[in-house]
Amino acid sequence: MFELAWPSFAIAEITQPLVEKAGVFAEAFALRGYDSVQLAAAHQLHEQFALPLTFACFDRRLNQAAKLLQLEVLP
Repeated sequence: MFELAWPSFAIAEITQPLVEKAGVFAEAFALRGYDSVQLAAAHQLHEQFALPLTFACFDRRLNQAAKLLQLEVLP
């Protein structure tokens, strides 16, 4: 099942600008380091592509931050 869905996934490269944005998000939304990297990567992909992007995690604070950044969040 996962293998069939793989082509629909976008991969974000971890770059210095992405890590810097993650630092900003960590401070702004009181997030842990890796959570802020996940959010920054999703936000970057959302800005980069004109296709729908759904953010998925089990952390309430991270989901709230994603919604504030106007990402669609998996319920």
